[in-house]
Amino acid sequence: MAKKGQSFVKYSEETKQRAVDLYEKGGRSYQAVADALGIRSSSQVKSWVKKCRNHETLQDQRGKQAASHPFIGRPRTRFSSVEEERDYLKAQVAFLKKAQSQSIRGGIIPKINRFDIISSLKDMYPITWLVAIAQVSRAGYYRFSERESPLRCDSTPFRGGMRVSSEWLHP
Repeated sequence: MAKKGQSFVKYSEETKQRAVDLYEKGGRSYQAVADALGIRSSSQVKSWVKKCRNHETLQDQRGKQAASHPFIGRPRTRFSSVEEERDYLKAQVAFLKKAQSQSIRGGIIPKINRFDIISSLKDMYPITWLVAIAQVSRAGYYRFSERESPLRCDSTPFRGGMRVSSEWLHP
């Protein structure tokens, strides 16, 4: 684990390639190659050799992916096929169509409405996708779905003059 204030050594591509060549063609151990080239760890040499065997680049990739890709960060959903990705996009469109009809105050959709939309689409699309699209927690959705009637009117007042059940106020 890195320590606070620790600086990491960056090795040039030539040094990395020399280390791989010394190991593969020179018949030396990882430790001997690391000692000969002044590399701190033999496991670093081992990872470079592994990358070369898998035909990967030895170039430092830190920070390169986020700058070259329009979507910064790790993707939240990985798809095994184009058809699966298409279905996910269809789920997004279906959710947004229903959300647009229920939006209030400049496009804001209350959580209850998002949960209702998920309930209506859950037979067509996986709930995991729908809660990711709606930006709500899966646990929150299941808590919502366990209630028999989330907005049952009764005599308990709520902010804004709206009346809801005490079950809703204190789950």
